[in-house]
Amino acid sequence: MFSELVRLGKELERQGKLPPAGFYEYGEPIKWYVALWPDRARLVGTEQAIPRPYGGRTSDMKAHLLSDEAGYALGIQRMRGGGADNRAADKHERFKNLINDFLAWDGLTDTSLREALGWLKDSLDRQDILADPRVGEILSKDWVSYKPEIGPLAGQHLFEHELAKAYWVEVMQARCAPGDRMITGQCATCGASDLPLIGKIPLGVKLAGVTPLHSLNADAFTSYQSGSDNFKRAHLGLCFSCGDTASRAFNYLSQSDQHRKTLA
Repeated sequence: MFSELVRLGKELERQGKLPPAGFYEYGEPIKWYVALWPDRARLVGTEQAIPRPYGGRTSDMKAHLLSDEAGYALGIQRMRGGGADNRAADKHERFKNLINDFLAWDGLTDTSLREALGWLKDSLDRQDILADPRVGEILSKDWVSYKPEIGPLAGQHLFEHELAKAYWVEVMQARCAPGDRMITGQCATCGASDLPLIGKIPLGVKLAGVTPLHSLNADAFTSYQSGSDNFKRAHLGLCFSCGDTASRAFNYLSQSDQHRKTLA
């Protein structure tokens, strides 16, 4: 079943009907983007409902790469209806740390992207946007992205760069590891060797409710990588890309009138 779902998911990605691995079509659009130059930045209002990085976070503080809620992306505290997000400073620090980790990644070979990330990092350090006249309009839950205004990447959301997508998959592989340590092996679906094997799939599948397609909460289909303890198991020996692709393909089928019928 997983193999068929992954095969379908990749074909749907090729047709532009599904976002890439690790991305999700949110119900909330991107409401703001930060226009970047080497020495300054400016806040721009927008309304773009496009797929972006998805980490499946609930109450935990884990940043998304290069596009996130304003509490993470800018450290904005103001909440809808009044009140303040007291965790915004910590969230913003995690967002900046993820950018620093991306800059240190060996796979960051595009000099234009590296340069634009440098502009972004400098802008966040200078806190340019906090002096922007429109900053008071932003809510902590508003989605924010970043675009260079000059150079080869001008007008492009940085999170949409192919290297950003590749790095986000690596981040999610680490976050989805069983327990507190990474287990590597061969993916039972795609056959790739020496990949981190996941203990959970962040994206739930949608039926009567939203549940994981598989997780360490169940004992079925378990591969014992280094013992029988819960944190040492990896279900089916799946890599993140295959697990996420299978879930996205399943959701595509379950939400299509052509492929689903409610019987009870």
